Amino acid sequence: MAGLVWPGSEVLSAADRQRTALRQAGALAAFTATGLGWVAVARADSLALVVTILAAAALVVELAWALVARERLLRGADELILAGFRPGDRDDRISAAVRRRTAQLCGSRRRDLVAQIRYQATLAGAPHAPLRAPVARHPALLERIAAGMGDAQVDPRAVILLCRLVTEPAPETIGRLRTGRTLEQRLLEVLSLLHGGPA
Repeated sequence: MAGLVWPGSEVLSAADRQRTALRQAGALAAFTATGLGWVAVARADSLALVVTILAAAALVVELAWALVARERLLRGADELILAGFRPGDRDDRISAAVRRRTAQLCGSRRRDLVAQIRYQATLAGAPHAPLRAPVARHPALLERIAAGMGDAQVDPRAVILLCRLVTEPAPETIGRLRTGRTLEQRLLEVLSLLHGGPA
């Protein structure tokens, strides 16, 4: 059923949940700080200690919820980008989230990814190297992709697809069993997007 949800709805829901969690975390942080002051003044007061511990635990839970909501928001924005959503000049929350994600993907995330795929290309001859991803079996393709990622304008869809290829752990999750395409075909798809080809 989750596959039937429009990614834009997921973005809005996740953004609302993240905002609520952060607001509640801020209130709980203030309450925890107050509780710590209370415990420092009334050292023998077990109620103050219990309340402070509960507030700190609730703070940790809210921060965890905020992180989960952030991941949902990024995943939803990625799905919209992959589907070809163009925010244009619209100022709605979904368009703003897609614009922020596109800027992140084409900025700092792209630089990190280029370094990562160049590193993976150097591991081609070391099958048991630590942190070796399955994409390391295609060093020539990785070098061509790294060169294409250096261009001024990069299709954010290529960055998303490449991130998924580099971070997915096992060959069976990125091969034919999941997509119907081989790893090499998926890397060629990224390369095609970098050179202005179709999605």
